[in-house]
Amino acid sequence: MKPLLKYLIIIVAALAVLGAVAMWPQSGESASESWTYSNPAVSNGTSESPVFYLQVRGKGEQPTLAYLVRFPDVDAAPTSTLGIPHALSNELQAEVQKDERWKNKLMLIAGRSDDEKIEIEIDGKIARKLLGKPGDQYKDIAKCEEFWEEYVQPHLPDDS
Repeated sequence: MKPLLKYLIIIVAALAVLGAVAMWPQSGESASESWTYSNPAVSNGTSESPVFYLQVRGKGEQPTLAYLVRFPDVDAAPTSTLGIPHALSNELQAEVQKDERWKNKLMLIAGRSDDEKIEIEIDGKIARKLLGKPGDQYKDIAKCEEFWEEYVQPHLPDDS
């Protein structure tokens, strides 16, 4: 009976190793899961400072959707940043449903208020460099201003 038990243990161990090997490639697929980060209320701390709100969503290593609002000053920014993404909830849901469309692009939705929504496409490679995880560089107002001036400002309508 002992040899039978020994062979049973060997077979169970072999199956466990085979199962682990079979699951190993799938463990890398966790990178394809969705992620989000946000940097709410980025300013220089004065009441005259612009206030940035940034939320980025992605899948795998690719940021796919970003929402950026630049409020002109602290008084124009909402007191609670929790309400900001609600202004875009329908657009965000529609973009999430088009997930495959944005594999190599990022859709940036930007504005100077909750109501303004300007859509800007950014190449995926550039988006990974600019907005990839963890997004810590956009906790600095100078970096937010640089991003705004280069990628958003040229797409804003004239205020006439």
